[in-house]
Amino acid sequence: MGGGMNDPMPAIIKPEKLWGAPAIAAALGVSVATVYRFASETDCPITRPGGRYFAYRSELENWLRSAA
Repeated sequence: MGGGMNDPMPAIIKPEKLWGAPAIAAALGVSVATVYRFASETDCPITRPGGRYFAYRSELENWLRSAA
């Protein structure tokens, strides 16, 4: 893994709050167009406060697991 004080490879920090369709797409490993499609689904946890796409990483991961 990584992240220890003497570890040459630090742990990768994954932000919980994802602002903007490109950030959400990168976190999920999908295209921005797919984020737009996901956001149009009624049960998807992607919202648009103030017009900008937003999601919590953990909610998205849980949603994708339950949809599988």
